[in-house]
Amino acid sequence: MDELSDQTILAPPSMVDLVHSRLRQQISTGTLKGQLKIADLASGFQVSSLPVREALRRLEAEGLVRFNKRRVTVTELSVEGLRELFAIRLALEPMLLEGCVADLSKDKPALDALRKVMQAMDEEDISFSGWMEANRIFHQSMYANTTQQHLRSIVLTSWTAVEPYLRIYVNEATVLGDAQDEHRQLLRLIESGDGPGAAKLLALHLTNTLLATEKHLLTDAKASKA
Repeated sequence: MDELSDQTILAPPSMVDLVHSRLRQQISTGTLKGQLKIADLASGFQVSSLPVREALRRLEAEGLVRFNKRRVTVTELSVEGLRELFAIRLALEPMLLEGCVADLSKDKPALDALRKVMQAMDEEDISFSGWMEANRIFHQSMYANTTQQHLRSIVLTSWTAVEPYLRIYVNEATVLGDAQDEHRQLLRLIESGDGPGAAKLLALHLTNTLLATEKHLLTDAKASKA
């Protein structure tokens, strides 16, 4: 039987969730790339091929891998892919945030949590990977209690797909300092209940992230051709 063919028997959700989470982390950190073999992945996780296959199908839906007959390949980073993902984020994420600000500005526990995460990102000894995780938590926590659940789901999916690109973005201390300044301004706008202002600043923040990441991708592409 083709190892990628659909089967009627489903793996336990908890096992699929675990494999999916670990594979996504490995792809996001760059430790897993190129062509993948389901049998090898299953052996590494000490599970059958079924939960691995289901986890990979989820990753395919998130844009992190692609299937081609018997082969599964981690999606390569490209300037075109980066621009597409940020076009989605720029169209949807500021709109989502603007709809959250009115309630979020009155939610003291949520604001305290945002401040705590931002303080963690200010720590001098934080690793790039630690900063990236804290950055993800900061942004996604702003949308935790939204009533726009369909919009939030799309935004979170785009975040998953963009994470491998953000590894490039965070590997420069100067960029992180600029991003933190924007985070502080963003939090102040949220605290004051300024939804339109927060949305406008978030759009600027995303644009700056796009430009910085795009610059690194283009530089790497030139270096590889030299």
